[in-house]
Amino acid sequence: MEKIVSEIKNNPQIKSIKLVTHPENSGAIRFYWSFGFKIVDWLPEYYDKKPRLVMRKTL
Repeated sequence: MEKIVSEIKNNPQIKSIKLVTHPENSGAIRFYWSFGFKIVDWLPEYYDKKPRLVMRKTL
């Protein structure tokens, strides 16, 4: 993840990174938090009718 974020930061056109994860996936949420991602939205019924968290990192 560190390499990906570093590479993306080199592109001035990209202002943030957004991802979606299941709210019960605490391991993924902690992992993304460790790289500076914040929870910015809740999707109550994603494509599979299950909830998701939207996380974003501003670059």
